[in-house]
Amino acid sequence: CLRPDTPHVVLELIGEQGSVKSTTQRFLRRLVDPNQADLRSAPKSVEDVWISARNSLMVSLENLSHLAPAYQDALCVLATGGAYTTRTLYTNTEETIIELRKPIVLNGISVVVTAQDLLDRCLHIDLPVVKHRQLASEIDSLFDNALPKLLGALLELFVRVLTALPDVHIEPEQRPRMADFALLGEALFKVQGRKEGAFLDLYNDKRKQGVFRTIEASPVGAAIMSHFGGMHRRWDGTLSALLVLLEPYKQHSEAWPKTAKGLGDALRRVAPALRQIGFKCEASDKT
Repeated sequence: CLRPDTPHVVLELIGEQGSVKSTTQRFLRRLVDPNQADLRSAPKSVEDVWISARNSLMVSLENLSHLAPAYQDALCVLATGGAYTTRTLYTNTEETIIELRKPIVLNGISVVVTAQDLLDRCLHIDLPVVKHRQLASEIDSLFDNALPKLLGALLELFVRVLTALPDVHIEPEQRPRMADFALLGEALFKVQGRKEGAFLDLYNDKRKQGVFRTIEASPVGAAIMSHFGGMHRRWDGTLSALLVLLEPYKQHSEAWPKTAKGLGDALRRVAPALRQIGFKCEASDKT
């Protein structure tokens, strides 16, 4: 973390069975925050997320198949920096406050990060299937022998990046939401001999790919893409009329809005993602 107020990034490792997601994540954590339990299963409650983070330098969850909205909100706050409050045990009015900012690594076969706020803080990496395997003991031995050199190389690279960072500039209109991270990435590419703007192009491309996942996870977003995709024209109307128009694409789930107000709320949540792929949603006057 460059500054106490700099947000952390969520790393999401995705791959089918046999792509060594857990092994990769375990080695990454051993480089940053060795722990008795380097990999942990999904917590049972949001409170458990904060308690686990309180006792680690890094949040590391594996084999996730789904992250409920409440968990995604909690991880978003953890990455950016925030607080969780709960009533202190055996008291009526006392409050316990946990204030944290932590880096996060997740892995799973399918994509679990779908909330737009968390997606903006996420780096998504697809791991290939390993074709030639070695024994776990051999891999562990190789890693243990290489660990001092790996740590030294990472620290040396970090020093070079910090030296180059003051000379890196991104125009204000080109800065993504995680602007500090983008600057750090540009400095990293610079010391590696990559051209200016290469990291930003790659980062924006990854973010755009993630936007489609967000929209597909939203019943309203998916319905809008299905109905209006390829039309290249403007549509004006009321939320009630739009709800009727999208009825053929209705998904039988609790997430589908039942009223015009519900549709308006859903549109406000998915509008930033839709805007990035060419759908501009604007609310007119109340009348």
